[in-house]
Amino acid sequence: MLTIKREPPSQRRFFRLTSPAVAVVKDVPYPTKDWSLGGFRIDDFKGEAVVGERVPAQFGLNFHGFSLGFQVEVEVVRLEANGTLAARFIELGDRERELMLHFASSLTSGEMSPVGDTLARMDIPVTPVSTSPKAHEAAPLPPARLKIKRVVYSVFYILSGTALGLYLLLMLYWHTFRLDVDHAVITVPLHPVISQDLGRVREVMVHEGDAVTTGQPLLRIEDDVLTQELNTARLNLDRARAELRTAGLRLRNEEQKLKVYKDISRNKLAAARELVASLSARKTAAEGQLRRLRALQSGGAVSEQMVEQAESRLAEVQGALAQARAEQRIAESAQVAVRNGAFYDERTLVGDLQSQAVSQEDARERVKLAEAQLKLAEERVDRLTYRAPTNGKVLRMGKVVGMTVNRGETVAIVEPKVAMPVIDAFLTQDEVAVITLGHQATVWIPALDRQFTASVTRIDRTAGFVPEVRAGLGDDVRYAGRGTSERTATVQLAFDELTPEMVRELRGGLPALVSMPKHPAFLRAVKIFLGLAIEDPVTTTKAGTKP
Repeated sequence: MLTIKREPPSQRRFFRLTSPAVAVVKDVPYPTKDWSLGGFRIDDFKGEAVVGERVPAQFGLNFHGFSLGFQVEVEVVRLEANGTLAARFIELGDRERELMLHFASSLTSGEMSPVGDTLARMDIPVTPVSTSPKAHEAAPLPPARLKIKRVVYSVFYILSGTALGLYLLLMLYWHTFRLDVDHAVITVPLHPVISQDLGRVREVMVHEGDAVTTGQPLLRIEDDVLTQELNTARLNLDRARAELRTAGLRLRNEEQKLKVYKDISRNKLAAARELVASLSARKTAAEGQLRRLRALQSGGAVSEQMVEQAESRLAEVQGALAQARAEQRIAESAQVAVRNGAFYDERTLVGDLQSQAVSQEDARERVKLAEAQLKLAEERVDRLTYRAPTNGKVLRMGKVVGMTVNRGETVAIVEPKVAMPVIDAFLTQDEVAVITLGHQATVWIPALDRQFTASVTRIDRTAGFVPEVRAGLGDDVRYAGRGTSERTATVQLAFDELTPEMVRELRGGLPALVSMPKHPAFLRAVKIFLGLAIEDPVTTTKAGTKP
């Protein structure tokens, strides 16, 4: 019986051709021993290469007298000790592949030569390799060991499957009911010092890192307008005080002059009283003499002329007495006027004590007003000295001497000496919607390699929005976020228990990883369905009707 044994077809992907070709590897040209659409092989390779290394190369073909070449990246698949190097093309382009395919088809169709060896190689079979091990390569296992092997493999696969299932369940639980936040940071409350004025920095009294106490000056700002107002207030106060001194001198001069006037008026009044008393006595004497002369005249003892002379002297004394009494009244009035600050100089009423007193009082009031203005100016200037708001440490000084300062600009930042740190976590809008206040979270501080527990104390989904960009446009910008995938919401957590040593270790700016419980909406729906939660009643009303 005739037995026909047929070799399996070639297992190569591409047929190899020996048509002349040149491969330039590491800037050295080599004639190819053979090549195909998948790669090439060269002899006498003199460079250095490693199997698996990718190097740039240039491959060239001689086609009808034309040299056609292209750049390509190849991978070294074999390097023999005799210098034979085999490489394969990596991501050959469509045009290069078409060129090589056309060249190969031309060779196989007889359009180009030599093709003898090529055609011979096209049908060379490849000897198949048996997939069953031979007896000397692997001896069969005994039945007992084979059973043990099956049991071991079964236990291994069961344990692996169980571990994988538990891992998947754990991942599903953490994905559904836990939220891991990588964008969190330790925050310590800071006290910024904000400028309320315009000016330039005149003096800086502290430096960054210095310890300060409450009210300690940090820096002083100089404002030309306030400085001018302060100088003007001081000049006004000096002028008012000078006017007060002048008014006081005038008043004292007037008081001294009035004192002299008082002595004069008192003397005049005494002289007038003495004169009145003297003239009154002379009048009494003249009246008695006239009565005696009239009695003697009736007896014819004296003449009529002597009686008339006596009457004349009496009339003269009476006139002088009347004038003296008028002078006495004038002196008494002058005494009263002196008490009131005026003096009669026998022609007019002189004296300016009251007006000088009024002037002095007016000057005193102007001094008080100037002092109040100066105090106000000093307070405004003293406001330019910015002080520490609390005991702590200067974290940053935003200005140096000579720099200008605008209103609302931060000139310094003070870190309190004793401040409880908190955690600020940044979430997306979808993540913040499933966080509940009061829930306890786990916090890990990588820098300290310590784990803490904290509770959610504040949720703000608008903290990272940017309404200031569209401020003043009349639009509703409460939810003008940058995007739903960006972390525009913040959640603040407070540490549950901290010792003073922990507070000192938890510095501001340390990164933190937070794991918080989630409260999905479907979980509440399930609780309501199972009766574990009560749905809040919602009252709905129709338009135009009262609830």
